[in-house]
Amino acid sequence: LHLKSEDKEGRSGEINKLLSTIVECRLLYNEIGGLKIDHEVMRWLIKDDFASAESAETSASALSTKKAQTIDIDYPTIMSRCEYLLSPVNLSVWKWEALATGIALATGRRAIEVLIQGEFEQIGKYSISFSGQAKERTGIDHTNKFEIYSIIDADKVISAIEVLRNYPKIKAMIKELNDGRHYQFNDIFHNRTATLLNNIMREFLGPSYS
Repeated sequence: LHLKSEDKEGRSGEINKLLSTIVECRLLYNEIGGLKIDHEVMRWLIKDDFASAESAETSASALSTKKAQTIDIDYPTIMSRCEYLLSPVNLSVWKWEALATGIALATGRRAIEVLIQGEFEQIGKYSISFSGQAKERTGIDHTNKFEIYSIIDADKVISAIEVLRNYPKIKAMIKELNDGRHYQFNDIFHNRTATLLNNIMREFLGPSYS
């Protein structure tokens, strides 16, 4: 922007200054890149008493605030809406987002686990064997199975998962996951589902959801 305000003669000088600054920055970058930051002396550096006390006070205040924060949950409403989401009347008009939200509310599992990669098997009236926990970079963990609990009858949850996985869009995403790299798919999955799932959560939970 500064170059635009210069006349033709002045612009040349400003360009030279800019190029000079770029060269200096490159030299500085090389110097910083060569610094040894894991030197043994770093182990002996300590904060003074005032800095330590201030840091401890800040941490204690943050923890106190976190403990004092409460969330009011209307259990009867959540339960009734969860039951409704898992009870499609007409599958031709029932959104996959509704089923996915109901399953997530009932089981506490992440969206990608509910929609794509989780494996669920009923083992009790309200208990389910689960594997396929979402991991950042290491893929999908199907080796570890553990028991999870559902606030809705487990058989209704399992039935809803079977219906959900047969939606054309979900079947296509499952195939895409099996064909590609998991860490790339995580971003793709988020881009395709996050807005839709957030919208239906707001619709059913109202102002309490944020």
